[in-house]
Amino acid sequence: MGIIEETAIALGIGGFKNAADQVKYEVYKLTLRHMFMTLGQPPVLEYLERVLEGLQAMENGFYILINRAFQGYNLTIVLPILIDAKSFLESALSVYGVVGREPDFFGYKGRCRMKINEIIQHLVQEHLQTCS
Repeated sequence: MGIIEETAIALGIGGFKNAADQVKYEVYKLTLRHMFMTLGQPPVLEYLERVLEGLQAMENGFYILINRAFQGYNLTIVLPILIDAKSFLESALSVYGVVGREPDFFGYKGRCRMKINEIIQHLVQEHLQTCS
């Protein structure tokens, strides 16, 4: 089970794949917040791999929402930021545990976390604009 599905289950949402688009969007937002908080903790390889898997699934999910003309939020703006976050995490994982590459690892991991925060901030702004 992936990190996105775990978030959905924690929210009492079973069958995430068949959930309404708005529900998926909310689960993605909460999953991003969880990823952001956890990436600020000491690294655990297994969790970092799960975050990468979640970012890949979320990228695919955002494409689906965009193609369905998901109303209210412009996900085409956050998609490149998500791709950057995923790339930084892939780079971090490629040097994880390599002696002498620790600064690179923490730099890439930090940039991934920064990009996830950028997505969260953008989604908050989008939400505030649609509520006004």
